[in-house]
Amino acid sequence: MVGSTLYIEEYLHGKLHKMKFLCTKVVPCRTMKYRVSFPMSIIFIKGTFLIVPLKGTCLFTATLSFRLGRLLLRFSKGKIDAIKQHMKEEGENLKKLIEAVF
Repeated sequence: MVGSTLYIEEYLHGKLHKMKFLCTKVVPCRTMKYRVSFPMSIIFIKGTFLIVPLKGTCLFTATLSFRLGRLLLRFSKGKIDAIKQHMKEEGENLKKLIEAVF
């Protein structure tokens, strides 16, 4: 639901991260957009989950928008790589769950 706060705890690069997101747009079974809350919003601005049903499967796309200057990028490289790996694994898990519905 738009305006809902999502709270998650996840391990990224071996450390527990507690994050909050504000849901900004929902189209059931199609789209969810969210904005990242402070302090993670310093690096991550927003994200989107898109689901496109296909015959017998679906196309699932997750995106994150980063706010990184060159200096911050230099110090965050390991974290960015860990997030990319996490997004790949999480995307595969979510895709399986969604395909089970379609």
